[in-house]
Amino acid sequence: RRKHRIFVWGAGISLLLLAAGFWLLPLPRVPEHYSQEVLDRNGHRLRVFLTPEETWRLWAPLDSLPPLLIQATLCYEDRRFPYHPGVDPLAVLRALGQNLRAGQVISGASTLPMQVIRILHPRPRTLGSKLLEALQAIKLTAVWGKKKILEVYFNTAPYGGNIQGVRAAAWMYFEKPLHRLSPAEIAFLVSLPQQPTFRFPRLSRENALRRARDQVLRRMRRCGLITRETYARALNQPVPVDFRPFPRKALHFTDWVHARFPQRVVHTTLDPGIQAMVERLVAREKVRIREMGARHMAVVVVENATGAVRAAVGSANYGDPEGGQIPGFAVRRPVGSLLKPFLAAVAFAEGVVTPRSVLLDVPRRFGGFAPVNYDNTYTGWIPLDEALRESRNVPFVDLLRKVGWGRWIRWLETAGFPSSRTTPYGLAVITGGLEASLLGMAEGYAMLARGGQRIPLRVREDEPIRSRRVLPEGAVALVLRILKERERPDFPGQRSLKALPVIYWKTGTAWGRTDAWSVGFTDRYTVGVWVGNFTPKPTEHLSGAHTAAPLMFDLLEALGGDSLPTTSLDLMPVVVCGHTGYPIRAICPVRETVEVLGNRVPPPCPYHRAVWLVLPDSVAACGKTGGRVVRAISLDAPPEVRNFLPDLPPAYPSCDETGDLVVESPAEGVYVRSLQRQKGVLLLARTSSPPVFWYLNGEPLGESGSGEGHRVELAPGRYGLLVLDRAGNRKRLRFEVLP
Repeated sequence: RRKHRIFVWGAGISLLLLAAGFWLLPLPRVPEHYSQEVLDRNGHRLRVFLTPEETWRLWAPLDSLPPLLIQATLCYEDRRFPYHPGVDPLAVLRALGQNLRAGQVISGASTLPMQVIRILHPRPRTLGSKLLEALQAIKLTAVWGKKKILEVYFNTAPYGGNIQGVRAAAWMYFEKPLHRLSPAEIAFLVSLPQQPTFRFPRLSRENALRRARDQVLRRMRRCGLITRETYARALNQPVPVDFRPFPRKALHFTDWVHARFPQRVVHTTLDPGIQAMVERLVAREKVRIREMGARHMAVVVVENATGAVRAAVGSANYGDPEGGQIPGFAVRRPVGSLLKPFLAAVAFAEGVVTPRSVLLDVPRRFGGFAPVNYDNTYTGWIPLDEALRESRNVPFVDLLRKVGWGRWIRWLETAGFPSSRTTPYGLAVITGGLEASLLGMAEGYAMLARGGQRIPLRVREDEPIRSRRVLPEGAVALVLRILKERERPDFPGQRSLKALPVIYWKTGTAWGRTDAWSVGFTDRYTVGVWVGNFTPKPTEHLSGAHTAAPLMFDLLEALGGDSLPTTSLDLMPVVVCGHTGYPIRAICPVRETVEVLGNRVPPPCPYHRAVWLVLPDSVAACGKTGGRVVRAISLDAPPEVRNFLPDLPPAYPSCDETGDLVVESPAEGVYVRSLQRQKGVLLLARTSSPPVFWYLNGEPLGESGSGEGHRVELAPGRYGLLVLDRAGNRKRLRFEVLP
């Protein structure tokens, strides 16, 4: 009796331990990684990426599989799958009998759950491994259920080489989605997982592949899955003998998308027709840019209405060992003059200037920053619209000072440009100091095409269109009037004016000629082009106008488009001074009419002033008598401006300056000797007590009358100047003459 109790307890404990061991058996982990599919806007495949395990594995939900594929697989691999608990006892008995009669293992009785265990956790083919697979298969069936087992099997089964999963196999053998497979093609795929290595498609194995496929077809016929006629037709169909690789299109773009988005399927906005056209024109341009010393080129095409990226090329040659695979459209580079239209629009929006307001264009130094123009010349001062057409740097530094650096940086951040708040760009931000990507610049110019509405770029079709106004429509309209003019230095001379649609564009060249840019748009598309080298190096012949602009014009001409409205209800006419472009005072002698934002009228002309003069000496009256008194208009242009514009209307001293000495030239600071239009440094002073006596570095230079200017040739160097008049008034200043 005691032995009986011990036996019962022992048996119970053994069963408990066995049950515990069974439930403690680990289940295999389902693969987390699947090949990413990148699709174009029409849903067609651009590219498929290998998994981290270097396999082709495309996800296919169970409900997306054709019923015939599932039925044929069960018919061939595991007919009693719906009923057994993971191991098929009848199949085990059958396999045991077949193996005993044959004297060797010819049948394994593997069920689909057992095959899933073996696929996910390969082991040596031993009897112990087989028993462990059987136990795990039972647990797998209990925990996962039949539907999940089927889904995992069809997504992980080997189909030869590094192909895993039936969906990848359907594409790589037949270039078809699963729902378009014929019965013969389904039978071929069903035959592969049993012996994927030996049934790997090759021309030399065609007969073996056909025999395996036909065996599955016979089983399908016996299971009643296909008719006799379908069976006969299927036997006559060929079998694939090689892979059909996935497409590899838009390589830079798909690389970039793959790095940014983790989804298994990314439905992009890329237009295959536009992309092919861009790639064709880029290939044509490779030779031309090489002759100019550039190796790389990037292009972006944006649809203005939606912000969708319709084409993107990252370099001229993807196979180039020197950076050919870099997505150049996403790399931040110095943008040259591309920000100038935006600063002009902000200035209009804030009521700082009118399109005809003059800006200083003279040699200047701001601490360690001394801006220069592209052609190393100066004009004295220049209207804003002309400065933008000619892309002059110094006037836009003056405009940035008028707008305010902080206000400008805040607007850049609002508009989506890279922030420079923590970067020491300073005033150089407007002359090319800021770095941005081609994508970012295309987004900005597309905003201008929408009249000031910003839409962040979209590269996925499922991304919403988010719109926000960042500039008044009227301010943009004023800029568009300037950007569409073709009588500009950056208009390629070889272009035909008649063949082009109305195009609004701007070019840019980085300091040292390392980067050439051109961005333009019509009502439909914005096109951005960058040319340069990914390892920055100065290139003598590189410029936005001659290197990047020709391709931009070709693309916009091919894409077509129309003009944009350059009128707006925001605008109103204002009479401005014809000399300075600011709203008139009553005393401005020359007038013209321009348009400005109605609620942002700039301040009146600061340069004109009415004075009373005593003739014949033309000195300020200020209560003096002894001569005829007349009213005159004084144009108080800065003295450094008069160095370059000696024919400006005269300036006269005011009453509070009578008796004082005013030195109008040279100005304190830097005088660039080699860049002036007339040789020598202009010496000019006004006083009520002439003559004026000049001393340079302590040595006398001579004397002159009030308002009488003369020029002195000086070698490069630093100078101290002392100026005296007859009444003993004196002025001291220092300046530097540069080579």
